[in-house]
Amino acid sequence: MRILGLDLGVKTLGVSVSDATETVASGIATLRFSENKPEECLEDLRKIINEYSVKLIVLGLPKNMNNSLGFAAKRSEDFKALLENNFNIEVCFQDERLTSVTANNVLLQADVSRKKRKAKVDTIAAIIILQNYLDIRKEKKMENKEVKQDNTFTIVSDDGKEIKCEILFTYEDEKTKKNYMAYTDNTIDEEGNTKVYASIFNPEEENPVLLPIETDEEWKIIEGILASLSNETDDEDKKAE
Repeated sequence: MRILGLDLGVKTLGVSVSDATETVASGIATLRFSENKPEECLEDLRKIINEYSVKLIVLGLPKNMNNSLGFAAKRSEDFKALLENNFNIEVCFQDERLTSVTANNVLLQADVSRKKRKAKVDTIAAIIILQNYLDIRKEKKMENKEVKQDNTFTIVSDDGKEIKCEILFTYEDEKTKKNYMAYTDNTIDEEGNTKVYASIFNPEEENPVLLPIETDEEWKIIEGILASLSNETDDEDKKAE
C-alpha cells in the first residue's frame, strides 16, 4: 500500500508519496491553484492517486504553537472533507507545526537558491509531513509487537469466560497472502493430548479477529507445520537424553 502526503497552502499543494513498504516518503510535485481554491487541483490529484494506487492520504494540520486551531487549520479541515467526498479514500491529519521552517532549512543546507527554494518548499514540506507520519506509525507498530512478545492472548468464550491462550506459531502463505495462527488454551483432550486450535488472522490489527479455517487444503498446511514442530521437539528431547 502506498500513502500520499499533502501540504496545503494558500495557492499550492505539496505532494509526496511513500514507497510500497510504507517506510520512505518521496516528493512528487507541487500543484498550483487560484487563491483558496484547492478544488482546482482535484483532477491532477486524482491522476496521482490512480498512478500510485494510493489507499490512504495524510494531510498536514497547521496547529498553533499552543495546540489551538486557527484559520489555516479550518482550511485543512474543509480540504479533508473535499478529498473524502471526491476520492472515497481515508484521509487523516498529521501535525505540521514548523514543517515549512524545517523544509526551508533543508533547502538552505543544500545551498538551493531563494527562487528555487520557493518552488520546492511545498514539496519538501509534504515529504516531512508524510515521513513524520510513517515514523510515528512504525514506532507504534514496534511498541505493539513488544507488548505481544509473551506470545499469549485472551479470548472470551460464548458464556463470557476469559480464556488465556498461547500462540504456537504464525504462518503467512506466499500464494494467498493469508496469515494463519495455531494456538492452545493448554487444556487436555480425552486422549491426553493438549488441545490445539487454528485460525486466520490479520497481523496488522492491534486486537486481531480470529476467523475460521474453511478448506481441507488450509488444514493440511497447519497440520504439516505442527507435525514438523513435533518432530523438532522429539529430536531435542533425544539430544537431551
